[in-house]
Amino acid sequence: MKKIDLLDYIPERIVSGKNGKSYETMVEPDDDSYILSYQYLISNQFSRNAGTKRMSMRIPQYIDSSPHTFQVLGLLHAEGSKTARGTYTFCNNQPNIINLVLDWFEKQFNIPPNKWKWSIKLNIKEPKKNYKELVEKKVAGFWTKNTRIVPEKCFPKKVTYIKNVNHTVRKDTDFGSLVLEIRWNIFNEFVRNFVNKIFLNYSKFSISQLKEFMKGILAGESNVEIHLPSKCYRIFLSAIQDAERIAYKKMLSRVGIKSIDYPKIHAVVISKKENILKVHKLKLMEIHKEKYKKFLQLISLYNSKKSR
Repeated sequence: MKKIDLLDYIPERIVSGKNGKSYETMVEPDDDSYILSYQYLISNQFSRNAGTKRMSMRIPQYIDSSPHTFQVLGLLHAEGSKTARGTYTFCNNQPNIINLVLDWFEKQFNIPPNKWKWSIKLNIKEPKKNYKELVEKKVAGFWTKNTRIVPEKCFPKKVTYIKNVNHTVRKDTDFGSLVLEIRWNIFNEFVRNFVNKIFLNYSKFSISQLKEFMKGILAGESNVEIHLPSKCYRIFLSAIQDAERIAYKKMLSRVGIKSIDYPKIHAVVISKKENILKVHKLKLMEIHKEKYKKFLQLISLYNSKKSR
């Protein structure tokens, strides 16, 4: 299997600190690894002494160009981000996807689950104390049982809530979304640059790599619409940026799926029976279990000749 040379994806500069200063990235080959580092000045307000501090991390020279890698890169493009606090986060509501990401970082970068802190984002208004305790015990138990997260690595505020909603009762099937977070600036900058560059170079992917990448993208960014009165069945692929929607449209076209860009709703839409069935044939919707279940419902409705 051909490997991915990570030297091509190392950022030239590392952005760090509240003021967003950037520092030159230094790269040192070391056996089968690269050591990335940057230096910055430190000073003590109580003395005239100043010095430099060096931050570094080790990455492998090569990682696998496996289906697992391209699925996770698609997921990271869809739902990974660097926060204003300088942390890298990944959020999803499916345990299998959380484990897919955790496994990949451990296998490819030797970053085990205990390096990630976590919290749960629940789509209800913060409830009153007694019910809140029951809710938090239930959802935390679900995620610690079904994923590889380390229970002790949760944030002090284990569950966060939505302020601008009225409902305070959790549905029995709603366990929220798990947010993985790692605060390691040089790692965050590398991952962000890696994922961005991979996305920009999608035209160089093989067809098989592109399929796996699109599986990750669709697992993170898609919604399945079933409108029975009009027999209108579609897949929405969300993207605010014009360039991103153009890229999605080209990716889909390359694997034989026609789509339409709708700038006003910030989405690329896959519709018509032949395109939906091609998505099914290529198994592009299978990673996200809830979306896949709804997608199979959509497929079953194509028995109607009037569906479109």
